[in-house]
Amino acid sequence: MNPGPRADGDPVRSARTEQPVFRNCELKAAGSIDVVGPMVSDGDVVGLYIFNCSVEESMSLIEADVAVAAGVFLYEVQQLMAFP
Repeated sequence: MNPGPRADGDPVRSARTEQPVFRNCELKAAGSIDVVGPMVSDGDVVGLYIFNCSVEESMSLIEADVAVAAGVFLYEVQQLMAFP
């Protein structure tokens, strides 16, 4: 995830509310995501989701995120071939 057009100086802080945290916990419990969180290194990428579902479902889930919908974050979907 990258800062969006409505991010203030700190997009991670802008999006840090209880609703996204609870939603991410629910998605994790449901098995839809494996990893989610803010990046701690400097750079353009400020957050990361690793989904455990189809590209279409992952896009639907990320577009429903309140911070993405509010323009605080922009997202890019890439596929990963991971090994167990």
